[in-house]
Amino acid sequence: MSQPEEPDTAMDAPPDKGVADLDSLKDTLLDRIADRDSEVLSEAQAALLSNPSNGELLLIAALAALFAKRPELCLRYEHRFSKRFIPIGNEGPLLRAIALAHEGRWPQATQVVKQYGPAKLRRSIRYLPGGWYLMSWLQGWLDKIERAINHLEIMRMGWIVGPLVWTLKIKPGRNFS
Repeated sequence: MSQPEEPDTAMDAPPDKGVADLDSLKDTLLDRIADRDSEVLSEAQAALLSNPSNGELLLIAALAALFAKRPELCLRYEHRFSKRFIPIGNEGPLLRAIALAHEGRWPQATQVVKQYGPAKLRRSIRYLPGGWYLMSWLQGWLDKIERAINHLEIMRMGWIVGPLVWTLKIKPGRNFS
């Protein structure tokens, strides 16, 4: 009598070739993004067309759009990610703030940072694909946005205090007593 063959288990099955190809494609894209290659966007878009339901590819495409100086695409990919996936941290708002700053929309970028908090956004860097490789670049953009927050607050105070000082004709260094 022959022994019955044991059924193959999931552990014995070879990995799916498509999954292995997708993982190697993601690694290649992340390596090129880490090298700050601005030409990686077209490859990221092609990968996203073939795998539209992959959240990690959406984030990779958003990062590639930032390096290609296409912040409007980054905002589109971030919106798709936020709509379809539950993030681990605040990686969506982090990308949104940086994309808005890239577009020169500093008040909106500062509003996003104020809403989520700079510390939470900095901690979210580690949840982005390739976050450790891009940490200094991402933190640099957050620093610029925080400086813009301070600058905008000083300007607001100047607009409030400036006319008051002018109408009261207060000279610098004088007491109010």
